[in-house]
Amino acid sequence: MLFPLLALFSAFFSGTDQNALDRIWKGEFTAPRPLASIRVMNWNIDRGTRFDEIAKALEQDHPDLCLLQEVDLFDRRSGDRNVAEALAQRLGLNYAAAPSFQELSQASEGNAAYQGQAILTRLPILKVRVVRFRDQSNWWKPRPYVPNISLTQRRLGGRTALVAELKGTNGTIVVYNTHLESRSLGKHQTAQMNEILEDARQYPKNTPIILAGDFNTKYNRTAFLATLQKAGYHNAFGNHVPRTQRILGGLDWILVRGPMTVEDASVVKSAHGSDHYPVAATVVVTPENHAGGAR
Repeated sequence: MLFPLLALFSAFFSGTDQNALDRIWKGEFTAPRPLASIRVMNWNIDRGTRFDEIAKALEQDHPDLCLLQEVDLFDRRSGDRNVAEALAQRLGLNYAAAPSFQELSQASEGNAAYQGQAILTRLPILKVRVVRFRDQSNWWKPRPYVPNISLTQRRLGGRTALVAELKGTNGTIVVYNTHLESRSLGKHQTAQMNEILEDARQYPKNTPIILAGDFNTKYNRTAFLATLQKAGYHNAFGNHVPRTQRILGGLDWILVRGPMTVEDASVVKSAHGSDHYPVAATVVVTPENHAGGAR
């Protein structure tokens, strides 16, 4: 009887520090340089608990731009560390990371724990911001009748996109790194992607944009692809959405918009450390002039 009562009170009275949810962590571990040809790796790293395997896979691919989802910030399960910073330091990359959720079951000694997205790169990072979606599932919220334990994943916060403006050889490159909702039969995923597309309209059409992440397209891959193509985005795999998760299929994407081409796209099935495979591609910014920054 005691455990359910403790769990109930823990879930009901848990609070969050909104300032921490709004914070963006940054670090520099290399001298940044603009690049015209960019090796991109997009990967849901399953919190980063298998850190050495994840780091080894990234080292083997030697990417210039890593877009990572499910990245722990000070969670007990991943060693109470800033996983993005530890990876950036090991790989010799600069990084920006921001939480989407506070993980209520993962705090250690009273210190809050978070999970979100991270961008690691060799390119100069000019600006970073977070788009916190208006449309959210309430599945993860703490409830008095749900035990606040690791299995139930009680959280405060909501799904986000981490947006960075990077300096390329011909101007600004905009990167959207997102992890869309895993719940619903496509309703929340579609609404959240529409919010990203709406946000991206602030940039001139000739601004290079890389859009990537775990889109959780378990039910609506074909519809997603059609919507993104209509909005001017080109999938790294053309009209094909490859399997990137052993059970759930094609969840993880790399797309581009604007004066960019994509080469050598692949699903890196040799990578270990997560229940997702990373997707990788070489993105080349074409030499035509393009605009930089938002309108």
